[in-house]
Formats: sequence, C-alpha cells, structure tokens
Amino acid sequence: MRQDVSDIGIELLGDVELGQLFNELKPSIQNQILNEGFRKAGRIILNEAVQNFRTRVNDNGKLNLKQYFTVRSLKSKIGCRVGVLPMGGATSKSYIVRFLERGVTDRNYTSKRNKVNHFTGSVSARNFFKDAVEQKKDEAEDSVQQSIVDSMNRTVQKYSK
Repeated sequence: MRQDVSDIGIELLGDVELGQLFNELKPSIQNQILNEGFRKAGRIILNEAVQNFRTRVNDNGKLNLKQYFTVRSLKSKIGCRVGVLPMGGATSKSYIVRFLERGVTDRNYTSKRNKVNHFTGSVSARNFFKDAVEQKKDEAEDSVQQSIVDSMNRTVQKYSK
C-alpha cells in the first residue's frame, strides 16, 4: 500500500496560506514536492559522505567506490534512501564500502587441505557516512524546508496561469 502525505502529517510552519494550499493539492503533487525536498537534503549528506570517504580511505583511485554512493526515492513511501546501495549485480563492489564504514573484527579460517588456521586480518571502522549525517543534519533539515517552499511557489505559478 502506497504511503500518503496524510499518513505522515506534514505541517508547513511560518506561512499559513502556503500550508492551506499544500493541503488542497492532490496527493500525487504533494508527494512530488516532498520527495524533491528529501532528495535535495539527501544530496547534501551524500556529498559530505563522499568527501569524508576521500579523506579517510586512501585507495589512490584504484577501487573507484564513489560510484556506489546514491540517493534514491522510496517506491511505496515518502522519503529517500541515502547511502551505499547494492547495484551492478555480481560484479558490484558496493559491499566493500560497507565494510569500510562499519569495519570488521579479526577473522580466521581453517584450510581444508592441511587444517591450518589462517589469520585474514581486520578492518577498522572509518564512519565516514555516520559522521556526514551528524555534520550535515541541520543543513539538510533547512534544505528540505526551503525546497518545499520553493516547490510550492513553483506549483502556484504553474497552476495560476
């Protein structure tokens, strides 16, 4: 079942007329306006995460993992998903970015042939995405609010002609 604006209870503060107009719009247009705002806010966080990734993971351009950072709208709900999303099928290396973000503990495996225990190492957590969310949270919230107001103004101009 598709989520509607009425399900999440959006209120536009500051401008009463704009809030009333928003409530009078069709739900599909309301969803478009909100999703546009969420995508813009997601891009702010995503750009900061990419910057943190460049500074904390010294791969010298060999892995080229920046391509896996994406912002996608949710299909059945209002909002967007920001982060490293699996894509590319069997050749995808997006799982590497998740290991670098969260880190892994010491790992061992035993070979089948001679039953020797091998130490494969560990990866320390870099937290480039978590820190980006904390750093840009206020800016993203302001961006959502400003984007909704701008979209509403464009919608008013579009339908008032």
